Amino acid sequence: MIDLLQKRVRHTGILGTGTIIAQEERYITVEFENKTSKFSYPMAFEKFLVLEDSNLQEQVVNKIKLAKEAEAAKKAEKATKRDEEEQKRMEELKSKSQSSKKQSIEKVYVPASRVPGQALIYLVFRGDTYNEEMQGQFIWAPKYSKAGGTMHHWDRLMDIQEGDVIFHSSDGYIKAVSRAKGPCQESARPDLSTGNWDQWEKTGRRVDCDYHTLHLPLKHGDYKEEILKYCNVKYAPFDKDGNGNMGYLFDLNPDLASFFIKEIAKKNPEMLDLEFLWFLLVRQQTR
Repeated sequence: MIDLLQKRVRHTGILGTGTIIAQEERYITVEFENKTSKFSYPMAFEKFLVLEDSNLQEQVVNKIKLAKEAEAAKKAEKATKRDEEEQKRMEELKSKSQSSKKQSIEKVYVPASRVPGQALIYLVFRGDTYNEEMQGQFIWAPKYSKAGGTMHHWDRLMDIQEGDVIFHSSDGYIKAVSRAKGPCQESARPDLSTGNWDQWEKTGRRVDCDYHTLHLPLKHGDYKEEILKYCNVKYAPFDKDGNGNMGYLFDLNPDLASFFIKEIAKKNPEMLDLEFLWFLLVRQQTR
């Protein structure tokens, strides 16, 4: 650990200049003229603090750089392993299907047919990139995995057209519903300072969306019985236990989408004002 006790620092905001009076493994405490504040170490030196000793400042900046590179490498390794496991699983499923002479009780996956003038419905699962995509009003997926393979749940972006409805799930909750502003476009990986974008390959596809965030998100795990009525097909967004499947973008059964909208509207009545969702509300009423 770089010894910073009693070193002078300048706050980039309004606190002025102060002295580091305590140092722990992950935190430092700085005494300013009018306030004593605790900061995360070393990340505070990326945005908020500057050491008066330029040599020490350079050492700390290098420490931050090395830490971020190590974290990025760790995440990239994790993403590659996940992609390889997904590809292996898909190959095993394909092999089983080809070798078995028995007809599977699982229904065959058939991509949703597009009828002119009617929207298709999708469900997208996000991890720690949800906030960035929501704020930027888009969804994005790479073309290829780190291993060079393609994924059906990434390629599905190519099916989206203007007016299609997308349900956005993150951390087990449906947090937003959006309308696609147009078809997907070739797009480089988002160049954002937040989120773990560097775990993906740089070439990808993007769909711009008109997000409508839910004031009270819907926990889809509370509706597994209803989910299982509609997700007994291959490549469904939920597995045989009603949990979200590993992947990004999936077709969403219209009846399940209609059910979700009904439940969402109970606590988010403003969703009833969105004309692009009315066809789902009508569907629910006629079931």
